[in-house]
Amino acid sequence: MPLSSSFLSIPIWLWDLIVHFYSIYGLTLILATLLMSGLAYRHISRTFFATPSRLNFAEGKAGRAASSSPSRNTYLKASQQTTPHPGQAYPFRKPQPYDAFLVMDFEATCIATSRFNYANEIIEFPVALLKWEDKTPDGTASQLAIVDEFRSFVKPTWKPILSEYCTTLTGITQAQVDEAPSLSEVFSLLKVFMAKHKLIDKDTEQTLTRFCWCTDGPWDIQDLLLKTCFISKTPMPAWMQGNILDVRAQVTSWMHTQNPGNRPRPLGIVRQLNALGLPDFEGSMHSGIDDTRNIARIVIELARRGVALRPNLGINVHRRWPWMGKNGKVIEEYI
Repeated sequence: MPLSSSFLSIPIWLWDLIVHFYSIYGLTLILATLLMSGLAYRHISRTFFATPSRLNFAEGKAGRAASSSPSRNTYLKASQQTTPHPGQAYPFRKPQPYDAFLVMDFEATCIATSRFNYANEIIEFPVALLKWEDKTPDGTASQLAIVDEFRSFVKPTWKPILSEYCTTLTGITQAQVDEAPSLSEVFSLLKVFMAKHKLIDKDTEQTLTRFCWCTDGPWDIQDLLLKTCFISKTPMPAWMQGNILDVRAQVTSWMHTQNPGNRPRPLGIVRQLNALGLPDFEGSMHSGIDDTRNIARIVIELARRGVALRPNLGINVHRRWPWMGKNGKVIEEYI
């Protein structure tokens, strides 16, 4: 019987069933093929085409390794690594060019309506000295500790009477500033402190140890110290004019290395502590010595996490504000 005749002999209902079966079977086969191809491509792309921006390095704590695999760590340059390799707990040693760190956070005169151009004068001058406990001959280290503290209140000259707002904010009383030394005398006391720890020579004031000043943001040195030196007619010592580490900026940079695809905003002291997994702020906020101690905790933790601590802030000792007149005079109408 001819082939055409055999097809014609098949009942219409059976022909519809055969066509329907093969349509479903073919569609299923196509979908299965596409699914297997997609899975294979995903595996290949993850294995051979991973990029640093796609790698997720976990922020480890003491005793906990980073979550990335060894093969992925190879994509991060050694100079960028601030977390240990898998299986390596903190502390994470790093070459550290500076031997000592002077952390400070000033408190200054203010009023409720103060703006950044206000003629502030420093009234609390605290410093925490940090040194390495484990620095090796090759210059690597990871463990900093506070070895001593300096603290002095400072007598303001332009506005010697503190505002109620200032006293409430800082906790500094009128009696404390009335009995305090001038800025020039505080510099002399600080020089003795630094000479005692062999940071500078007591006579020549030449540097004996590589040290770095540390502040939370640029304002303490670039703003408050410059203003107070002008108002009090006190030259800024040469040993305070360089090697400054903006800790807030350093924490922001560190956060970016942990998540390269993100651009974190600068954080205040409390949030910096949280970002580093440290316990909450200790002491009273806006107390200069307590702020200083908490900033020191942040610096210590950055070092423990393998961050190379280097200056990242400059200072222009000739900076001026519109209210600055001649010979330290404050022109109030320009404030």
